[in-house]
Amino acid sequence: MKATETQLRKAISRWIIFFIVALILSGITAFPMESLLSFAIDKIYILPPFLQKWLITIYQGVKITNHNYPYRLTEQTGLPLRIL
Repeated sequence: MKATETQLRKAISRWIIFFIVALILSGITAFPMESLLSFAIDKIYILPPFLQKWLITIYQGVKITNHNYPYRLTEQTGLPLRIL
């Protein structure tokens, strides 16, 4: 009985550690898309024409969406911020 409880505690601890690491990684990979696309647009001349067109289309879509739906996440905290 004691061994089963110890195994269960170890399994739970492993899952908790896994989810903490997963949350940290998801936070690290959360990038401000409009800012990064704007940076890419500034350097667009190094890309082939078909990629330039694709990147401009993506940038315009993200920019329009951010403008039309002003609820967005702040880059520093990841918390919702309403832009009036």
